Amino acid sequence: MNDMMFDIKQLLGGGYTLGQVALLVCIFVVFLYRPERVRVRSLFALACVLLACSVIVPPTMSVLINFFQDDPITPFKATDKTTANLLEMRNASGPALFGLSLLCGFASLSLAPRQQSGLVVEELPAD
Repeated sequence: MNDMMFDIKQLLGGGYTLGQVALLVCIFVVFLYRPERVRVRSLFALACVLLACSVIVPPTMSVLINFFQDDPITPFKATDKTTANLLEMRNASGPALFGLSLLCGFASLSLAPRQQSGLVVEELPAD
């Protein structure tokens, strides 16, 4: 029973899905209610893409590893070094992408609203 629960936990993201949901909610709150706080829009978009990849990549890698394995009856049997490396990469890809998403998200935001440039342009009076 414990092995099955471990497999389900690994398939669902390894236990950090609550952090992903919290980051997703924060991204939408900032985007909808405080768009002026986004300082670097391209970095904010990258954070969104990395968050999506952190959810999608590990289960996709699990399916692909299981599909291309020699013995599909016993899933995730690390019989050779390549399969073992792929399994390690699958386990590390989700948290790594999630961490990069957090860093990009925080780096794209500013604490103060975006300020206008300090240049003041005065119009000349029309004659």
